[in-house]
Amino acid sequence: MSASVTYPRLTALIGQDAALALLIRHGGRRMHIPAAATEYLSLLVGAGQAQTLVREFGGAFVELPSKHITAAAVLEARIIEMSHSKTVNQIVDEVGLSFRRVKQIIQAHRVSPCQQLDKAVSIDQEVCQ
Repeated sequence: MSASVTYPRLTALIGQDAALALLIRHGGRRMHIPAAATEYLSLLVGAGQAQTLVREFGGAFVELPSKHITAAAVLEARIIEMSHSKTVNQIVDEVGLSFRRVKQIIQAHRVSPCQQLDKAVSIDQEVCQ
């Protein structure tokens, strides 16, 4: 059996630090996840995270995302996190991207007020269109 896993799913399962450790070493490859956590896997991602991988994929081959794509996703996540407390210029200074690119990343991840509303709340459809 073979499965493909995306970076967001991997980080949701084992956390960003463990996902990065795994992808730096094995990104872009097809990796066998053993049926029981091994010392290697535990040392690579952490004991708890290794158990999570085994529970989710144990005994299967998993196609891991490329570490290069992952680096871009990590940078975008960092920019989004920083946007809650820093100005665009401060972010530009820290990450080395252009002002325009940082704004594009932030705007692409903004959630409109209509998307934030709980589904149980009834609102006028015209407001959100």
